[in-house]
Amino acid sequence: MVANVLRLKEPLWERLSVLIPEPEGRGRRPTNAKACLEGILYVLRTGCQWDELPQCYPPKSTVHDRLKAWAERGVLEKLWQTILIEYDDLKGIGWEWLSADGCITKAPLGGEATGKKSDGSSKAGNQKTCTL
Repeated sequence: MVANVLRLKEPLWERLSVLIPEPEGRGRRPTNAKACLEGILYVLRTGCQWDELPQCYPPKSTVHDRLKAWAERGVLEKLWQTILIEYDDLKGIGWEWLSADGCITKAPLGGEATGKKSDGSSKAGNQKTCTL
């Protein structure tokens, strides 16, 4: 068992579970939503790569697929807001100390200035046209 395993307590899970829609369609029964959310929170908390998700959680592809589906449907944002409110109530968040940082740069295009690309993208048949 991994030392940093994250498990949601039942009272919190009861408040979060109402935000998660029931699965649609037929087919296989979906993986436990609580276990998937715990896996997502583990990755966010530890910063690990998906490949490093401990085996006590559902498979990495399942957890990641659930993350994408919830993000697309707006569920993830609602879950995150609820978790933040819960944490703020329990521990308090110093909202005045929040900041964001980032860096966006243009990737090199290759050619004379940077040299020939080694990924084979310059070979015939590998070019793709962009249409807007």
